[in-house]
Amino acid sequence: MRRLAEAIRGQNWFTVLIEVAIVVVGIFIGLQVDDWNENRKQKNIEAEALARLHSEAVATVDYFKQHVSYRMKAIMRADKVFQVLFSGEPMESSEDTSDAIASLRFYPTIAPPVTEYADLRSAGVLSKITSRPVRQAISEYHQRLAYIQGQLPGFKADTDQFQLTPEEGEYRVYDPTSAVRSRIVLEIEKAFGNKAYQSDILSEYRNFIRFTQYFLRVLQHAHEMCVALEPFGTEKCPGIDEEWALYRQFNPERTQPAAAPRD
Repeated sequence: MRRLAEAIRGQNWFTVLIEVAIVVVGIFIGLQVDDWNENRKQKNIEAEALARLHSEAVATVDYFKQHVSYRMKAIMRADKVFQVLFSGEPMESSEDTSDAIASLRFYPTIAPPVTEYADLRSAGVLSKITSRPVRQAISEYHQRLAYIQGQLPGFKADTDQFQLTPEEGEYRVYDPTSAVRSRIVLEIEKAFGNKAYQSDILSEYRNFIRFTQYFLRVLQHAHEMCVALEPFGTEKCPGIDEEWALYRQFNPERTQPAAAPRD
């Protein structure tokens, strides 16, 4: 700056021009270095965020795999019971039969892991993810999750109204082998002699199947999210072929579950 001032006083305009150019170039280089450092910082933040989301996505797929597997096996157990009951053949009351029908009332809270997603969203990191396919996969999964969570109360309410009284052939007994120390007993002849109950239990069965289809949809979206994030993680995404195989075994005419909302 001293040389610049001296050049101005001496009206040495060529030197002035050179000195100004040096200052401008220096400022430009400094800004470029700052931008480069900021971009590298943002890329590191994004890479760490994507790795965290991938680990959570792996756990999410495992979570829904367990639920879908349980529900598909429950459907097939109940289907075997109904095939006998509605064939007109005699069927004695048994613990297996009662458990098969009681399992149709299983509507637990849907709570997959979302800690990493919630933290990164509140920090404003998710909106800065540069990969559009990754952002889309994350968004579609969480939209589907919110949908099924919103549907859950209605399905649970429907299930509550289908339960019989002891006089109608359904009641609970103490069972020390059960995690909740009780189980449902269903007196087949008394319960299924009631036409209204037959209609109700089939409605309950239909609802259970439909909600299982919703679970399959969420599992599919969770898996797609996991695969989109896989290049940024260290684990391989769990496969979902076994769950689809169970679904096709029950419903061989369909390659994927219906997506229509519940009536």
